[in-house]
Amino acid sequence: MTQPDPSLSGSSASGPDAASPDAASPDAASPDAASPDAAGPDAADTTRDGLEFKRTVVVENVLITAPGKTLVGINTNYGDTATLSGITIVGDSRKKISICDRFTGNSSGDEPTKTGSGPDGTFCKYDPAAVVYR
Repeated sequence: MTQPDPSLSGSSASGPDAASPDAASPDAASPDAASPDAAGPDAADTTRDGLEFKRTVVVENVLITAPGKTLVGINTNYGDTATLSGITIVGDSRKKISICDRFTGNSSGDEPTKTGSGPDGTFCKYDPAAVVYR
């Protein structure tokens, strides 16, 4: 299981669409834009012997600077969950950065299929009223 990178103060984020906690990448949904090293050396690898594993992501007290696409992306079919609090987003007055996107992951290496966005109380856990925009 991937351990959070201690150099990422206040956050632990991983997944195909995880944005950097200090600046959301314009192409955060692109696997080339979000480095797997952003959440530890094995953050992008959630498989072992062809089996997928549940990831639990906690993002707390982070300042995100636009532009960007997605802060956290999780695979619901693997049981991934994301719990977010203390999120401040700067320079995104139109609220284009998605806080939490849900995907159906696969073991083929293809990009996962997006199935939803926003809090659902089960997989993406956060209060949208508590996200601060500056």
